[in-house]
Amino acid sequence: MQLRSAMRASDADTEAGPAREREAEREAETPAIEAPPESAAEPAREAAEPAREKAVEPAREAAREAREPALVRATEPFRPWYRAQRRAASRLFAVSVATIAASAGLIGWTLWSWPVQRAPRAPAPADTPEPVAVAAAADSGAVLFEAEAPTARLASDDPVGEAIARVSADGGESPIRGVAAAVDEYGVIAAWTDRVLWVSRDDGRSFQQQLAAPEPLGAVAIGPEGRVYAARRGGRIAMLSPAGHTRWLDIGCQDVLAIGAAPLPAADAGAGAPWLAVLGLHADSADGAAPLLWLSADHGRSWRALIAPHHGDAANRVRVSTDGVIDIVTEDSDTSVASDAGPRFRHYTGHVDGRPFELRASSDDAPLLGPAHDGQTWEVEHRGRQARLAPAVTSRAMAGLAVRNWDVRLAAGREHTFAAADGKLLQLAPGRPRVLTRSMPDDASGWMAIDGLDRAVITVGGSVVRHSTAHGWRRLFEIPGL
Repeated sequence: MQLRSAMRASDADTEAGPAREREAEREAETPAIEAPPESAAEPAREAAEPAREKAVEPAREAAREAREPALVRATEPFRPWYRAQRRAASRLFAVSVATIAASAGLIGWTLWSWPVQRAPRAPAPADTPEPVAVAAAADSGAVLFEAEAPTARLASDDPVGEAIARVSADGGESPIRGVAAAVDEYGVIAAWTDRVLWVSRDDGRSFQQQLAAPEPLGAVAIGPEGRVYAARRGGRIAMLSPAGHTRWLDIGCQDVLAIGAAPLPAADAGAGAPWLAVLGLHADSADGAAPLLWLSADHGRSWRALIAPHHGDAANRVRVSTDGVIDIVTEDSDTSVASDAGPRFRHYTGHVDGRPFELRASSDDAPLLGPAHDGQTWEVEHRGRQARLAPAVTSRAMAGLAVRNWDVRLAAGREHTFAAADGKLLQLAPGRPRVLTRSMPDDASGWMAIDGLDRAVITVGGSVVRHSTAHGWRRLFEIPGL
């Protein structure tokens, strides 16, 4: 309303401008001198014209100045307060446009990058094992399977431990359920009871409790560069890394029956891998599903599974070589259904490339010992009153050995196989076996393992002892609290 009233007043001022100009001109001309006659007044009129123009000029200027503000007010489109609001609105509009443009750019970048982030994994080549499970969970918070330098001490034939002339058990059942030793250059030894695992990483100088968990232990193995694998009941596998960190591996197994770990390939081998083999039962095994053999060529980073031919309800052993050969030795109890349908002791051979497993050896009465370092199994043959330790599969390279006692233990090193029989420690070699010592522990039912220096590590009662040709028998460790 005020703007409209102002514009009407401006129009009225514009219309009154010429009227005031004419009135001013008449007032300026009012004191005019009486005109002389035409003939005589002409020169006087011409002489008075400049004076009259000079007198009228101020009035014209005043009228013009009075008219110009009205014209300016009439042509002004907006008031100052409106112009200020218009500038603020322009700024708000510019900010809104910039925000919309930034949002559109962000949405466009997201839509463009989405296919890249969600691209499906390319299928593995035909000759590459497809992983079926991935290792998980690290207790130290470090990146799982990061490159680690081994911290275990190198094995050396030093006089470690208390020297003992003769080793004998104190009687009763031994609390130690197994012993293992590294077959490479590192001095790693493991001994375990039903639930506790003791590991030495300094070649037997000290033992520490490792990989603790509430579940009972099912299987233990030592891999290359100081790695220790321990399977708990329920399918969980713990790994002690080369630097001594604990890692838990999950392969989707319900129960682990046996673990086999191959050493690193030799530098001049040209091929091979540090294979890790785990024989276990899947969750569907209760419904009659066959056992599975999980394989890893990268220390548990990735896995693939093969269908195993059989598993025993009494004992199972797995060996895998760097070139991929797999040996599975099973033992069934007298009351098992499998023993009624077939032999109690079986030795199968297969390969990591998926070749079908073949039954290499079997027996109903004599246990199959091994597998040896070359995959061979041995058995004690009974010929009347005599017993003979011989390869389960006839071999011209390996000769048999007559034994008096049926209790024979077999353990494989990297390049040799050893036997404890008749109170002697023997190295089975082509031709005649080599006698390393004639003084063996009285407890013939203990466990035995061979380390990288071909030293025998055995369990006697609650102790772990080791033999070397240079230093004889020495006690390394005794279970605390016995």
